[in-house]
Amino acid sequence: MICYISHGLGAVKCFFPNPEAADKFLAEGLNSLGELTFARWQDLLPTEMGPMLYKELVEMCQNYNSETKFVLYISLCVVSETPASGAIKWERQLVSRCAKLRLSKDINFIGPEPLSETLETLILTCSPIRLPTPETSIRARLIAVSNLQAQLRDRGVSLSRQYPDIYKQLDSYSENLSIKFEAQTIYPRNAITSKSFMCILMLESDPQTLKHVEKAGVKVRTVDCLLSCETMTTL
Repeated sequence: MICYISHGLGAVKCFFPNPEAADKFLAEGLNSLGELTFARWQDLLPTEMGPMLYKELVEMCQNYNSETKFVLYISLCVVSETPASGAIKWERQLVSRCAKLRLSKDINFIGPEPLSETLETLILTCSPIRLPTPETSIRARLIAVSNLQAQLRDRGVSLSRQYPDIYKQLDSYSENLSIKFEAQTIYPRNAITSKSFMCILMLESDPQTLKHVEKAGVKVRTVDCLLSCETMTTL
């Protein structure tokens, strides 16, 4: 926890990709907790958790004594079947909670140190696809998904292996124009730098939403998965 104390006020984030992972943690303890990440309160995104929980979490992060407590934000991904005629449709829901917890007495607080680097945010996006024919629209979706996965592979991240649920959703999105891909956030580790980063997948996002997300982060790298061009925003 000392490594988080030096980052200033914020939340320790814990993500369970499915209920089975959460059950495993409850049964086996800390060894099955997985990787934790830390986000300063300025870097938290309302689009990730909803406005009500975002407000509650930010208030917690701004009002706690980092010498004795920390803020924990937990999110659990639940995928369920939704009633629909014809093909089966699956709905992804992110269940999130936050709380203030007391630090263990075994931790000796040695005082804050300057934060040398903040968590990088990578946004993989593209503008809404509005092409004349279904064939060209499907082709554009395939290109966007392919480039999105290539960006992650360049950082040593495999969606099919590490995030199979998201991989399946992208696969369905690229083949069926009636399926919309909802924005999702993951926290993988860059295999090259050995550092964790926040990655927001938001294909076919409108410019206003994208601009809002870019302004919320401190260090944001945005990649257009259709044009394969990259922009950098530092606030």
